Amino acid sequence: MTKKKLTYGCLIAVMCLGLTGCKSTDYKDAVEFQNTKDYASAVTLYEEIGDYKDSASRLTDCETMISAIDGYNKAKASAEEKNTELDTAISDAEALIAKGENALDETLITKLETSISETKAVKVSVPDMPKTADEITAVTDDMNTIDYSSDLTNLSAKKQSLENSIK
Repeated sequence: MTKKKLTYGCLIAVMCLGLTGCKSTDYKDAVEFQNTKDYASAVTLYEEIGDYKDSASRLTDCETMISAIDGYNKAKASAEEKNTELDTAISDAEALIAKGENALDETLITKLETSISETKAVKVSVPDMPKTADEITAVTDDMNTIDYSSDLTNLSAKKQSLENSIK
């Protein structure tokens, strides 16, 4: 009977070590995914591992990065769309001036040129994504505040005034 207990004890010990080894391997893989910025894969492994070393903290860090990156990507797309709209309005205004048509009020050409320069000056370039979640969030917040509406309205009004003067 003692031999049986010893055999079962050894079997249980081997199984426990085997399971611990799996967690260790998965943990190392998850850390590697995290280090290579494959946060989604890291999250999957950290969730499977459960309570092992600092996996809970690392899981939170990965989820925070995923959220920050998603926010950045949305803000970047919005900023690029706004910049495209701004560039189009500027190009249209420059094209009107380039036609060289005579206007009843020639001062409107200078006013439109000034408005074009002012509008170009307010354009915000989209920054590269920073490395930390806090920095990404800060850049995202800045991009989310981009608003060219008053600049576009001013440029459009000056352009319309010149078009009317030409007509």
